[in-house]
Amino acid sequence: MIRVTFVHQDCFVVELDRHVLVFDYIPETALLDCEPPVRLHGHMPVLPEDKRLYFFVSNSRMDAYAPEIFGWLKERKDTVYILPRDLKISGETRKKYGLTLAARRQIHKIGVRQEVELGDVKIRTLNPNTIGVAYFITCEGLNIYHAGDLNWWNWGVERELYSHMSGANYKRELRHLKEKHIDLAFVDLDGRMGEGARLGISYFLRHIPADLVFPMHLWQDFGQIAAVKEDPELRGLADKVVDIDREGIVFEIPDDRRR
Repeated sequence: MIRVTFVHQDCFVVELDRHVLVFDYIPETALLDCEPPVRLHGHMPVLPEDKRLYFFVSNSRMDAYAPEIFGWLKERKDTVYILPRDLKISGETRKKYGLTLAARRQIHKIGVRQEVELGDVKIRTLNPNTIGVAYFITCEGLNIYHAGDLNWWNWGVERELYSHMSGANYKRELRHLKEKHIDLAFVDLDGRMGEGARLGISYFLRHIPADLVFPMHLWQDFGQIAAVKEDPELRGLADKVVDIDREGIVFEIPDDRRR
């Protein structure tokens, strides 16, 4: 059984037979400095001690990165961290969490459009054209995609120009996935962009072969998911979109998806 926990915002925990993959963990208080403040309510599930633990961070924004992830190293010294190359770990964080030279060997920095293998986990990155990376991961026979900040963004003073440029980059990067089969995809759906919120996930659904697509970056606006599923242009594809109606929800997926 594959277990996927939506913690909150962009954070998902994927539990496999031998590995646990954690994406973009942040604590419940991480977004209280936003305007308006956002109180998160999800909690990390119990992480099995007999499975190798990997933390993936897509970018350095407050809704994707929290130094608290390094706290797991105290109890589990084999925890592996994958961070984007442009994320800087502060001296304060190094001191607080005891990130000695030996501990820092567990931290791997990766740039855009790079490929690495860490144990049984194969990692390839895409370029969001903002900050950080998006991840395409192969582990235990599953292909997993986490978009990070890679999206068709559509806002700002010069919205039309920005949307055109962002959309062109989005399509260019997703070409790297067109020949892949993705089992689990975590894709942005930011309702703050209004009608433009669905551009990225709609394009992804129409052009990328994926079995299950988990919307993320929802800012607790779970009603956006229904709007995607009811879009007439996505007829026949809506069943791929996973219904998320609350933080902390757990999905159990049959093992036969493995190849």
